[in-house]
Amino acid sequence: MKKILDRLLARQGRLMAELADREAADKPGAQAVAEVGDPGGEALAIETSNALLTAGDLPGAEEALLPYQRRATSVRTLTTLSRIRSASGRFDDARELLDQAYRLDPGDIKVPYFTAELLDLQGKHRDAIAYRRRVAFGTGNPDA
Repeated sequence: MKKILDRLLARQGRLMAELADREAADKPGAQAVAEVGDPGGEALAIETSNALLTAGDLPGAEEALLPYQRRATSVRTLTTLSRIRSASGRFDDARELLDQAYRLDPGDIKVPYFTAELLDLQGKHRDAIAYRRRVAFGTGNPDA
């Protein structure tokens, strides 16, 4: 576990250094561009959030992704936020984020996987079975 965390933190450091170099090289509005929808910024936030989640820092992990929640361009952003919220016991919020991820990409297999995990945490094992079948058979999230 420590090796994984060390690798994640090292990667985060490299990505942050690259992002800082890019912003310094660009014109003065570079930070505003990164905040508005820079995919590199979102990817960096996901990596940072995952590293913090692995380290057990749930508030820090959530804070890293909050700027991207409303205008998420990645299912990974929403599923990571969902994992953080379910680990915090906020199951309804986690389910809403998974529904938002489904609307973003109905065929992404990670959405039913994390939905099954969430339902298992809630003790809804029978409901989780349907989502596990979708994962096992690679059907993603077909319309109900």
